[in-house]
Amino acid sequence: MAGFFRLAGYDYDEPRGELTIEHEDGGIRLFVNVYASTENDDIDFECQEASLEQVEGIFFRVQSIRELVGRKIVWETPENEYGYAGVLNVVEYEEISKAEFVIEEIRDGMMTVCWKGIADIGWSKPFDSDVPFETRVTIPLPASAL
Repeated sequence: MAGFFRLAGYDYDEPRGELTIEHEDGGIRLFVNVYASTENDDIDFECQEASLEQVEGIFFRVQSIRELVGRKIVWETPENEYGYAGVLNVVEYEEISKAEFVIEEIRDGMMTVCWKGIADIGWSKPFDSDVPFETRVTIPLPASAL
């Protein structure tokens, strides 16, 4: 399944990601970061680099990351019982206002996630307010998860 990164209706180059897993308080905390860029001249230079980051992580009361495959986490506001929806960094870091996050698959030491939502960027149209993003990325699992 190929990866993609779409922001404000524009396709960016295939994303790359990083994952950190911390074990704490009877569960695990996932820190997922996704990075993408484009050289599309239709996009202002300031908006050609983008990242999604789980700065504070998403906390799950599970013992293994494999228990999360297929589970959809939904944020109707920037924060829910799992923590914050994350930040979108384009011009600067902005809080994600709504999001969905799904671990679609774990196989061969890799994890595929789908993360989509809405955030304000505060730039010119279409990178101003309520900017949609969506990504699917396959990330290597850290040794601690294997």
